[in-house]
Amino acid sequence: MGLNPNFPADLDIRPLTHHDDFKSDVLPSDFDRKFDASAQEEAIRAYGIAGRVWEAAYAMKTFLNPPSGFMFDPAFGDRTCPGPLRILELGSGTGIVAAQLSEQLTGMDGLVIVTDLPEVCPLLEKNLQSHTARRGDPHPSVMVRPLAWGNRDHALSIHGELSGHSLTHIICSDLVSLRVEGICMRMLTCFPPVLTFVLC
Repeated sequence: MGLNPNFPADLDIRPLTHHDDFKSDVLPSDFDRKFDASAQEEAIRAYGIAGRVWEAAYAMKTFLNPPSGFMFDPAFGDRTCPGPLRILELGSGTGIVAAQLSEQLTGMDGLVIVTDLPEVCPLLEKNLQSHTARRGDPHPSVMVRPLAWGNRDHALSIHGELSGHSLTHIICSDLVSLRVEGICMRMLTCFPPVLTFVLC
């Protein structure tokens, strides 16, 4: 039995608590409670490093939904293709980025596929299921799927669920791997063509 990458030897991490500058004005406080220090402490005990909200997740949230006065070029909403958004998030962890995406895309036709190791998927399902239940709006469709690095079967299963549609975005925030570049390039070959690749 291999080592669990979410519980490296001598794991000693604490919840991210200094993110007040990144709190959203448009999301309910219920959203922030789902990912606050208390929720992270519980998730870290159960899921190791996957249970912590990492710093880049808040930078990614800011990119996805910038506060007034912020401008990104190109902005996340800028698209060159018609049709629904089909977004794949790699290494979703707590699901904070996917929750932001789901909230932002409310009422639009789209699909957000959030992925992580199979043992982390229950955390994603818990956080995202209650998030969508709170909103009461099933759109865009959010799917939680296992995707271990280098697992061809996981990738092919996700590819099959796209029913011939192409991804519009691959989003990565705080990926923990020594092979991130190779993994990302492999994902691009598994899911061509992807119009936008966002790495934070």
